[in-house]
Amino acid sequence: MAHAPSSSSVSCSASRTSGSRSPAAPSAFDLPGGLPPEASYVTVRRPLSVLGLTGTALTAGAALVVGPPVAALYTRTDVATVRGRLVGVYATLGGLLAFLPSFPVYLLFLAYPLVPMVYHFEGRARGWAVAGGLLLACSLRLDDLRVLLAPLGGFGDSVLAVLAPVFTFVTPPLLGLSALFVACWLSVADGPPD
Repeated sequence: MAHAPSSSSVSCSASRTSGSRSPAAPSAFDLPGGLPPEASYVTVRRPLSVLGLTGTALTAGAALVVGPPVAALYTRTDVATVRGRLVGVYATLGGLLAFLPSFPVYLLFLAYPLVPMVYHFEGRARGWAVAGGLLLACSLRLDDLRVLLAPLGGFGDSVLAVLAPVFTFVTPPLLGLSALFVACWLSVADGPPD
């Protein structure tokens, strides 16, 4: 025997849908002028959103920025070597984290390829890998920088005036991801296979 749903089950489902975000409410990526500098996302979508891209154009732009370096590393890497496998793992994880709006905590996924990369890479590639790792660990946002520079008074305000536009466009972890892509490229281009 079928029975009609009780009023409590109807109200539960109605409350679930009424609490969701309205389709007209903009996301952080649809705001004019891009992501706010205080947002803690690590993504190439930040600089693209500052340039005025939104919605589908922002996603396509991110794919065009991240896709070619990842594809180039895939095609030039010899996965029969330890170095080649590390480059492949980094290209996959680093590309995903750069493409998707990721919180800094997800950068921990890069610890596996990063530590062995520092040991296996040589010369300039190792230097870029170390620099990239240090920048990944520097998870500063603009509001953090304001707090750090506040005790310095006028000098802190001057430094903040210079760094605020930079932090609007890019964050240190995003620069770290980029430096690690350079390290991978140099490793593939320079060094003999292990």
